[in-house]
Amino acid sequence: MAETSASSPQRLLGIALLRAGPDELPCSNALLGGTIAATAAINYPVIQRYTPEVEPLVQILLLIAYNAAFLAVALWLRGVPARFTQTATAVFGTDAIISAVALPVLLRLGQPNETNGLAAGLFLALLLWNVAVVSRILRAALSMTTGFAVGLALVYLFGASVFVRGLTGA
Repeated sequence: MAETSASSPQRLLGIALLRAGPDELPCSNALLGGTIAATAAINYPVIQRYTPEVEPLVQILLLIAYNAAFLAVALWLRGVPARFTQTATAVFGTDAIISAVALPVLLRLGQPNETNGLAAGLFLALLLWNVAVVSRILRAALSMTTGFAVGLALVYLFGASVFVRGLTGA
């Protein structure tokens, strides 16, 4: 079956809705680049608003590097490095989708904290959705159990924050 770029957004949405896996995406470096650009553009305003002390572009580049390295190492350790492009496309593409949903929540409701219960609840729901999506992608790409994939997804997601904060102090 011929791959069309028009079907890729629907496939990414299917992955974000937990109905598809990364193997359903075309193996395309152009699509990977597009998903990286999309997630960077969508996350820029939130990063700029909530961590203005560090240049948002620096934080985004660090996140991209961390995410790509994490996925590359995990796939290499499992002996399936050829799955990198599809896996990374799925991760960056679904991050763009989830971030697009989160953007109005974060910009309109403000920072999630104990005084802003609505924002905190919505942020928690978005975080749980993100964990579910990333763990499903990792489970499929790395051929592992759901429990291990959830644990690895948590390490991946929270490790990114620790990595960027450690390097930037933000």
